[in-house]
Amino acid sequence: MPCIIEPQRDGSLLFFCGERLNEVRCCACSEWATASCDWRLDLPKQRTCDALLCAVHALHVGDETDYCPAHAYQLLKRQR
Repeated sequence: MPCIIEPQRDGSLLFFCGERLNEVRCCACSEWATASCDWRLDLPKQRTCDALLCAVHALHVGDETDYCPAHAYQLLKRQR
């Protein structure tokens, strides 16, 4: 089974292993995803967006929250 190891900003390592590695690519640019969007969707089950993101396209808010470009834009619009 193939694996890819991605170093993280905090020094930890993120491991991607499996036959379906193409499914862990950033939704914006197809680089390897290292995060997923944490935007809360207005659904009954309180789910999050979960769009896969690379380090360039993730808006990091706090220690463990990331937003995709579309939801980062919505967040900035709300703050105005």
